[in-house]
Formats: sequence, C-alpha cells, structure tokens
Amino acid sequence: MARSIITGIRPKPAHLAAGALLASVLAVAGLITPAAAATAAAPSGQLSSKERPPEFTMPKPSMEGVNDWDCWPSRRHPRPVVLLHGFNGDPGNWSGPATALVRDGYCVFAPEYGKWFTTLRKVNGIAPIPHSAAEIDQFVGKVLTATGARQVDMAGHSEGATLAEYYVKNLARRGQVASATLFSPSTQGTTVSGLTNLLDATVVGRGVVNLALLALCPACGDALVGSRFISDLNEGGVTRPGVRYAVLSVKGDWVVTPPERAFINEPGVNNVWLTDLCPDAEAGHFDSHSNPVSVQVLLNQLDPAHAKPIDCTPQLTAHADAQQQTR
Repeated sequence: MARSIITGIRPKPAHLAAGALLASVLAVAGLITPAAAATAAAPSGQLSSKERPPEFTMPKPSMEGVNDWDCWPSRRHPRPVVLLHGFNGDPGNWSGPATALVRDGYCVFAPEYGKWFTTLRKVNGIAPIPHSAAEIDQFVGKVLTATGARQVDMAGHSEGATLAEYYVKNLARRGQVASATLFSPSTQGTTVSGLTNLLDATVVGRGVVNLALLALCPACGDALVGSRFISDLNEGGVTRPGVRYAVLSVKGDWVVTPPERAFINEPGVNNVWLTDLCPDAEAGHFDSHSNPVSVQVLLNQLDPAHAKPIDCTPQLTAHADAQQQTR
C-alpha cells in the first residue's frame, strides 16, 4: 500500500524543477544573472520531450464532444461536468478522462483560465487563483444557462483542484455545485519538495521571492505553504455543506509536498491514496487525474448510485508492459 510508481517523468530529484523555478524567480528579482539562471534551470540529465509532464508540453489532442454548447444533459446524468486544468495547462490535459465522460453520456466542459499580463496573456493558470475563480464563475454560469441544468459537478487537477476548492467555498451559489473531485490539490500549501524551507533558511528569504512571484506567477505563490491564499482557503474550513468532496493524492508526488497536504481533513471528505486502491497504479503528480484508476474514481464520484468496483486490471497490464520494456 505504501508503494507508488511514478510515470510520465522519471523519479529524478524534485529539486531539478524547484531549482529551475527558483533560478527564474531570482533572475527576475535581479539577484542572479540570466546566464546563471539558464544554467541552473537546465541541469544535466534534463528530461526529454517524451518524459516531460503534460503541463510542460501542453498537448492539444482532439476533444470531441467537449465544450459542446448544444449538449443537453440526460436524465441519468443531469449535471454537466466542468474540468479544470493545472498550471500552464489546457483542456487537452483532460483528454482521456473527458473522452470517458463523453462516452458515458455526460455533458463535459473544460475552460482555459488564468492568463496574466506578465506573459502577455499567453500562458494559462498563472494569474492569482481568486482572479481565475472569477473567470470560472462566469464560465459555470454560461454552462448552466446553455444546458438548462441547476447544478454542475467539478473536477480539478493540481492548481485546477485548488481553484475548485476556492471557487466552491467563496463564489459558487448555494446548491450550484453537487460534487468536487480533486486530484493533487495544494489544499494545505506545498513546500515544493522542501524549497520553501530552503528559502526560509537563506539570506534572500521568501520575502524577495514572494515579491518576484507576485509579479511573474501569482498562482505559484498562492500554492505555497504559509501563503495568505492558503491561510484564507483553510480558515473556517475548506468544504461547504451539500457538496460531495473527494481528494485523490499519490504518495510519490514531488510537486505537492508532503503529498498528504493535498487532503481536506474535514468530516465527510473522501481522502484517497490512489495506490491504496490499486498498489500498482502508475501515477505521479502530472497524471494523477488521467490514469485508469483516477478515471474510474471520477466516474464513481459523479454517479455514486451506479458506482462500480475499481478494476486494477489496466494498471496490472501497464505495469507488466513497463517491466517488459526495461528488460
């Protein structure tokens, strides 16, 4: 049960990504030269394009049936599903789960959000999370109007999951959201594999870095342990009455750290380790929402009256294939 297999990225030290982020921030703050930042951000053993997580490559596969504004919910699935991508992501990151939902008869919607002026509004998911939540509020209103539904179900991955938590708590109207399925949110704030502890111990300190993040990537600063956003999110509790919450985390997560900080430790919340469901579930942070176990959990969370036992067979097959390829 304690075993977790990382897939999509090799289990390199988390400080490769954290160091790259820190180097970029310090360069913006003028504390190191751009050349030094480039050196720090591109260490030897850099991930190949095949190994980079989806948010980094930003794939845009076909998403047939998603964002169909003529979709009318069925009697069995009366609530449209809104999927929220993570930092620097796009709706294509939900390609596998979205396809499964459309095939099962759901109306599925997946917005882009969070563009910010520091990147000429070219990059998704970097605006302050409350700012992005206001965008989602407008999007959900459009979904409800177009479909005639009274409620939506929400699912979010990484920053999108944290965004869903904030939106449901602060902006959603009472009864507007039926369920929130959250994959690897930074509910209690992340240390980014100890990076925040390192900053706290340095002369530079987090103050300067926080100022740089405020200008460059406000959402990044929001997700860190001890941020004002995280404090506000948890003050008085994260959950709201009448909403079914499920949080899924992976024990090998090196982005949301420690991984248990993803969980909402409040009554009625279904906190789940994916590898407790299937010990050979191959998932890391960047595909915690899209592996076969996660898709099954999402389907069960959306329709608990017709929930099915989790089938670990796809995981066992994938694990066997991976073992064969390494021989």
